[in-house]
Order: sequence, then structure tokens, then C-alpha cells
Amino acid sequence: MAKVTYKKHFVPLESDPDVFTGLMHDLGASKMLKFVDIWSMEAQGLETIPRPVLALILVLPTSEIYEQRVTEEESHRDIYKGTCCEEGVMWFRQTINNACGLYALLHAICNNEGEKLSDANSILSNIITDCAHLTPIECAEVIENSVGLERAHFKAAMNGSSEVPHCEADVDYHYICYTKAANGNLYELDGDLKGPVMKGYCFGHEEDILKCGSLEMVKEHIQKEEARNFSLMALVLDPDLCRE
Repeated sequence: MAKVTYKKHFVPLESDPDVFTGLMHDLGASKMLKFVDIWSMEAQGLETIPRPVLALILVLPTSEIYEQRVTEEESHRDIYKGTCCEEGVMWFRQTINNACGLYALLHAICNNEGEKLSDANSILSNIITDCAHLTPIECAEVIENSVGLERAHFKAAMNGSSEVPHCEADVDYHYICYTKAANGNLYELDGDLKGPVMKGYCFGHEEDILKCGSLEMVKEHIQKEEARNFSLMALVLDPDLCRE
């Protein structure tokens, strides 16, 4: 991919579901939502995952294979200029360095009735409301200029268990979100691409994207990158809180 010049740099997030859950709640998301690790994509390994699964976040290493594949695929695509209200999907172009984890988190929540599952006048609900009618360029400015978002992200980045890298460090992993959007389509959402990538369709009112072929898409992505080291998180409803 072409070298990007960033105006702002964030400390990278650790791929830890507790870190992502804490950040999501600090942004104003409902306490009923949480992220969990998916340790196995086999049927037996999925039995312990709360359902429905609302979104998946794939974390995989970047490599020369990855860069070449993305460059080739993106060369055939037009730059996306749609809005959420027009297209039924909320996508954010990444313009902040080392913030791909944040963009994946926003893609997961904002496309799952985030306005209903967030506190009124919270950072998250304001982003969803403000960006609904905006172009990707305008949405990028909203994310860049949110002081509350930046503070919450910094707090989350400090809460990981591993050594905290410098905000301008070259990190060798990337976050990608798979989620159902308001229009019923299943998307791969990556702020480094030219726009959202429609991958399939979830029929009717099906909320659980594991029933819509999302794991097969994740497996295909991993195989394309020949990735051996990867992790996968799921956005779910906390069953303990849902029973209260």
C-alpha cells in the first residue's frame, strides 16, 4: 500500500478483550456489551461463546504478502464516498496512525444499533449522530477532532499487560472488523481500505453473524495472508447482565 502521512498518532491498543471492553464502556457503550476472545473456530470451541455474536475483530500480522494483496485488490476499487444514511453502513477511513484497533471497535459498535446501545450524549452516541449524514472525509475529521475519544483511547492503551510502544512506532499487526450493518449486509470493515467491503447477507432479523458465514470469511482471510499468529475477538451481549 502507498505510504500514508498521518497528522495524528495514537499509542496502539493491545488485543485484549478487557482493554477493548473498557474502552467501549468509557466511550458510552452499554454495559451489556463486552468483547471476548475466540480461542478456536471449531464447533466445540464456540460452545462457550455467548450468543448472539454481533461482530468479530480479527487481529493479524501485517507482512509483505498482506501489503501486496491489499495493493492489488484496492487498485480495482473506487474510493468510497457514501454516507451511512445513504448506504446503511457506517465506515470510517483511518487517518490516525496506530489506531486500527480503535477503528475496528467503532466499526463493530456503530453498525450494531450503537445509538440504542450507548448512553445519550456520550462520545459514542455523538459520533454516530454526527457522522450519519457525513462523507468519509468529514467523518474522519470528527474522529480526529474528538478530544474525549483521544483521552479514552490513551487510557485504554495504558491498561494493557505488555510493554507500551511509542505512538509513532511501526507495529506489525492490524485490526479488521466483520459485522452486519443496518442494510442487512455482512461487511469487512477496514479503515485502511478505500471503503467497506460487502461480503454477504444476513437474512431477516438474524443478529448472530456466526450464522451468516462470518467465520468462513475470517478463515479465508487468514489463509490468504498465510498468517500463523492471529487472534479473534467477538462483540457479544453479556449473558450475566442480560439475565438481570
